[in-house]
Amino acid sequence: MAELEVGATYDITIKGARAINLFGTKRDGIDTGTVLVFRVPGSKDDRTHTVNMGDPGVTVARAAPANWPPQVGDKWHDGEGRPWFALAHVVPFGAVWMYRADRAEDCSPEDFKDSLGPVVLVHREEKAGGEPCG
Repeated sequence: MAELEVGATYDITIKGARAINLFGTKRDGIDTGTVLVFRVPGSKDDRTHTVNMGDPGVTVARAAPANWPPQVGDKWHDGEGRPWFALAHVVPFGAVWMYRADRAEDCSPEDFKDSLGPVVLVHREEKAGGEPCG
């Protein structure tokens, strides 16, 4: 990347930021939009950052739902409400694969999310103690 310069304009992309909180803001009694509080993946601490969704030029696109990635035994719905199940896949061993419940159709979790979304987790089994299975 070229050297950073004070006063220059940049497009900043943070991939995989996890939403921690959302809240509305007002300034002088006027709604100024929603503030998104997020955490950057792989950061060395628990520091959070904020962005006001009402600011000009701010765009945020959902990359994955909150319970992503699928785990073996999950039931999901695709963007049209059709049921899919996350099952263990033989190759590579231990991988999770998505199978449509009502017809012979399957795909990787990433293809499921990217091509058939927005996807929604319907059910996830839990182990004793509240931990997800899988």
